[in-house]
Amino acid sequence: KYTEEERQKLINSVSKNTINNRIQWNQIAKELNKTNSQCKSMYTNQLGLKNFTSVQKWSEEQEKELMLLVSHYGTEWSFIQKNYYPSRTKDQLRQKYLSTKAQITKNIKLITNLMEADQVPEQIDELSKALEKLKMHQKIKCEIEKQLEEIKEGKASLIDPLVKSFIVKRSLEKCQSKFSVEQCIYKIQEVIKK
Repeated sequence: KYTEEERQKLINSVSKNTINNRIQWNQIAKELNKTNSQCKSMYTNQLGLKNFTSVQKWSEEQEKELMLLVSHYGTEWSFIQKNYYPSRTKDQLRQKYLSTKAQITKNIKLITNLMEADQVPEQIDELSKALEKLKMHQKIKCEIEKQLEEIKEGKASLIDPLVKSFIVKRSLEKCQSKFSVEQCIYKIQEVIKK
């Protein structure tokens, strides 16, 4: 529960940390010693201040979380919006999901063409973007593998339940790929060097 003083600090911090209609939730959370979600929730739900839904930049972490949420809950935009993104509209969530999914599909096609047919795209910067996404995927995969190993050793789990369900779902689907993430990263780096 927020005190009146905390509420006022939040309102002032949002006002101070809004740049080009974008609220800098990371900065606000630091100032108030709260999480981004706590600040957003208080601002939108308890204070009823929703004047910022126009343009908010998505972080890579939020994109990843949205994709995991949709893989777990499906396209239940009302539920996802209410419980995870109260400061965004259902349409913003849907549009972000569709654009992220389209980018993932494009990257997969780009990488598949490179790996299977040695087709290098005309614009190398597309490969660089795909490489960054692959590196992020590799980092997440390593973190999950490390945490799964800790679970096997009897240590406490640090994996979010949502991520666990995604891992189980993916393994049940037996989603196999011809090439490992590491092979794709290596190949892209070789092409970019040329």
